[in-house]
Amino acid sequence: MGGDEYFQGEQGRGFMHELLAVIASMSDFVVMDLGQDTNAAVHLQALRDANYVFVVINPDAASVRATGEVMETLFKHAQLDPKKFRLVVNRFHPEHGIARKDIVNALQMAEVGVVPDGGPKVTASLNRGYRSSLTPAARLREQSFRLLRRSIRL
Repeated sequence: MGGDEYFQGEQGRGFMHELLAVIASMSDFVVMDLGQDTNAAVHLQALRDANYVFVVINPDAASVRATGEVMETLFKHAQLDPKKFRLVVNRFHPEHGIARKDIVNALQMAEVGVVPDGGPKVTASLNRGYRSSLTPAARLREQSFRLLRRSIRL
């Protein structure tokens, strides 16, 4: 969407601004997943209009460096307010070789959440494109949903 010609420039910024105003009037909060493309006008406008921006980062040196470069560009050139950005560390494990405090210090962003690493089964499920059930309750829930889907089709 953001790459379509219609959504470029002032027209794209105006569209996103109006869209967010309508959605905000209908709900208590709005959550958007913008992905990694911060060059699109609609994405930049969403970042400008946001009350908070949650930056989700994997705990590896390359991701921290790349995120730092993007943040620097957004703060300096797009003139976004650094105070509204918050950090969520994704797939964290203390044995992966980088401390959470080092990520926070490198990015100068308040950490508001940590998603623990789910281990090899979760990584395999992500790579293969299927969901992984981690607990007996989650497995039971998955089986129940399968049964429900089958019964609805009958």
